[in-house]
Formats: sequence, structure tokens, C-alpha cells
Amino acid sequence: MRYSLLMIVVSLACMASIAQAVPATQPTPKATARAEQLKAGVKTFTLTLNYRGEQDKPYYRLMLSVQPVVRFKGNAFDVYTQITEAQATKIIDYLITEGFLDRALDLNRNRSPAPPPESYYTMAVHVDANVGFEEWLGFDMNMLKRLDGLRAVLDDDAAKQMDLLLGRLSGHRKQWETAAPATQPRIGTQASMKGWELYVWIRDGEMHFSLLPGTNRMKTADEITKAEVKGIEAIKPKLDELKAGESVFIHGRQLLEQPPAEQGREVAAYCKKIGQKTK
Repeated sequence: MRYSLLMIVVSLACMASIAQAVPATQPTPKATARAEQLKAGVKTFTLTLNYRGEQDKPYYRLMLSVQPVVRFKGNAFDVYTQITEAQATKIIDYLITEGFLDRALDLNRNRSPAPPPESYYTMAVHVDANVGFEEWLGFDMNMLKRLDGLRAVLDDDAAKQMDLLLGRLSGHRKQWETAAPATQPRIGTQASMKGWELYVWIRDGEMHFSLLPGTNRMKTADEITKAEVKGIEAIKPKLDELKAGESVFIHGRQLLEQPPAEQGREVAAYCKKIGQKTK
């Protein structure tokens, strides 16, 4: 009995510690390997942001490069900035936690899925002809949030140029921020004495979630897998079933493992919106 009580106290203390910590992603082997490739060639690191699609006004194209950039006279909306190796390493570290290095396609792939049918920004990084990755970010509020996250790790001229790109999208930001959902989420009645455990992880570039009642023991991989759903929109109805005021402990793939930062914040914001407490 004393042992069980001790384990409960230790578990709650760990959860409290996690709640106070800065959200961080537990890097996957795939993201870690890609980051190591980029860092090995950091002297030639380049990041580009390109807009693809129709436009009633020009949108900025941004290039950040460790190597000196040759500037050509031409489109004023093509902006180039040289960055330091330290800045490039900082960007790579951010792309691990952001999830880009899990989702991005290999620039040297033999075959490619079709790009989005609608307008989108693409983000690409490379260090030489053999190592590079790209992702289609879409053209919506989620894209802006990801660009805001990238802006937060930029310094000096790189930050100023990114501000130009984001400033050009300010009209869309207002539009997307004020767009209200057609209906409010339904608040349910399910309750758990020990709260709820929400597992969040990335697999094959897709977000996966699993919501289970809290217990005094570690959940097995099989239990987590059986409750698994794919995508933020799939977990929302399950969260809607919970009674307002329920405690939701957000983890990574396992108990006490940190969730992917961006997705953890997104699901925590949704929980708060429908009246649940996140830990």
C-alpha cells in the first residue's frame, strides 16, 4: 500500500514538473538523422520560402543562406540574406522540434506526390546537391503559425526579411483569425477521477492521438494503439465528449514523454477552448 501511494506521489510530481517545462518535441530517429545531415554540411546551408499559386498582389520569396548570395536586379519581392553557421544551426534545431524534418519530402526523391491544388508556400532546406528537404505548407492560418514559429528563431537581417514576408500576408492573417467556426464544439459528460491521458506523436509525417482514462500504471503500447486516431480533427470529437473542467495530461508517444511542441500547443488550446484543464 505504501509503495502504491509513493508511486502515485512520484507520478504526480513528474506531471507537475512537465506542466511547468517549456514544450519540446522528443526528436524521432528520422528527424535526428536528417538534422545530422544538414549540420554536417552547415557551411552551405540554405533555406527558401516560395509562394506557388495565383495572386492578386506579389508575395515575397525568401532565401537565407550561409554562403554569400549573388543578388540579381529583378523582382523586388525576391529577398536574400546571408546568415551565420550558428544561425543556420539554430534553424535546424527548430525544424526538429517543429516537425518539419519528419514531414518534409526528400528533394532528391525519384517520384513525388502531387502538390496541393490550391495556392501554397513551400519551405525547402538543403546543404548540397545530395541533401535537401521540402514541405508544402499550404496557405492558411496554420501556415502562418508555422512561419511565425520560424520568425521567432531568426535574428538581425533574417528576422527583418521574414517580417517583410509576414507583413505582406497581414490581410490574410486578419481574415483567417476572424473566421469563426459554424458551430461551437459540444461539451460532453464523460469524467475520470484520475483525469485523462492524451498521447500525441508524429508518424510518417502525420499527427496521431490517443485519449485514455488516467490510471496509476503505465499504458501498454497495445492500449495506446487501439485508441489511436489520425489528425487533430479526429481527436476533437473525443475531447468534446469530456465533461468541462476535466484534467487532460498531454504526453508524447509514451507516458511522461514530451509531445511535439506545435501539435501539443494546438491540442492544448482546443482543450482550453472547450473548458478542460491541460497538464
